[in-house]
Amino acid sequence: MKREKTGKGGRLAENDEHPHEHAYVPIVSAEPLSAYEEAVHRVITIEFLDRGLSLNLDYDEALQLAAVTQQIAEYIQRRQQPGHA
Repeated sequence: MKREKTGKGGRLAENDEHPHEHAYVPIVSAEPLSAYEEAVHRVITIEFLDRGLSLNLDYDEALQLAAVTQQIAEYIQRRQQPGHA
């Protein structure tokens, strides 16, 4: 599959001709989630396999999502503590 950078955040458009090779670097695979980097354009892709959802993020967006996800995890952990409704 050939992809091309098209605008803010390095988002990619499918099936566009491109004069160079792309390098896909696996980051994590933990069913039902998978993440990898398209190294030429420095785009992180997160796939929610069961839902058919894919997010293409530049580095800043990926870091923002990571910070929010960490806060969500902390919230859930607090909610699961005994005595917390």
